[in-house]
Amino acid sequence: MGRKCLLMLCLWAILFCLTACTPQAETPPVEENLPVQGEAQLPGYLPSEPNGTEMENQPLSTEESYRIVSKQYSRDMVALNYPQIENLANVELQNACNRILEDLALQDVDENYGPDDTYELNYVVMSQSPELISILLKGYRNTSGSAYPSAFVYSLNVDLLQGEVVALPDFADVEAIAAALLSGENYTQVSDLDPEAVSEYLEAKTKEDLVAELNRFDSGLGEGCSYIHEGQVHICLPVPHALGDYLDLIIDPSLLWA
Repeated sequence: MGRKCLLMLCLWAILFCLTACTPQAETPPVEENLPVQGEAQLPGYLPSEPNGTEMENQPLSTEESYRIVSKQYSRDMVALNYPQIENLANVELQNACNRILEDLALQDVDENYGPDDTYELNYVVMSQSPELISILLKGYRNTSGSAYPSAFVYSLNVDLLQGEVVALPDFADVEAIAAALLSGENYTQVSDLDPEAVSEYLEAKTKEDLVAELNRFDSGLGEGCSYIHEGQVHICLPVPHALGDYLDLIIDPSLLWA
């Protein structure tokens, strides 16, 4: 009996030592929800999660009271797929946005495109949240008699907090952007274009010309446009076809209005 008790005591001692010596898994530290360094914080907007959704958007969620759906138009070699907003609480704003989107997609289609002309259009939802909608429309055209086909983009940005469509001059300092484009600072090139050729093209412009051009942003086809993706502001600047038709740049948050 004494031996059994001694044996049990030894076993308990061994188990205690093994348990004490076994390294315990460390509990990972709780990450604070801090803003990403360099992320644009637009006035009045919360950072938006990107959708990047081609064509029709996802069904309604508990956080979003609206959705973005596709509408089509086609004839001959014209094929358009453009967005429309549904179930927005602000019906007047929804109707205004849908008219803008439809006008952008269909403008001059009947007058400028014959049966042998090609015109294609699609879109990407760049940001969708309870605070902000940002949609980029991307198109391609090739008309008879033109020397080459061309690509183009335009966009729609909607501030749902204020209930209005916003353009680049509403949330960014266009004079500061013009100065940045001329100096080659405070922006990042997204387009896969020759950086040296892009710099030469931009530096050939005057600041006054760039400011005037940026003030016309988001006003329709033929002008530049802006969009918001992953909390960053992009500007799409029209350039000659040899440079790629348009230039996509991310501008530094310091160029936005406070």
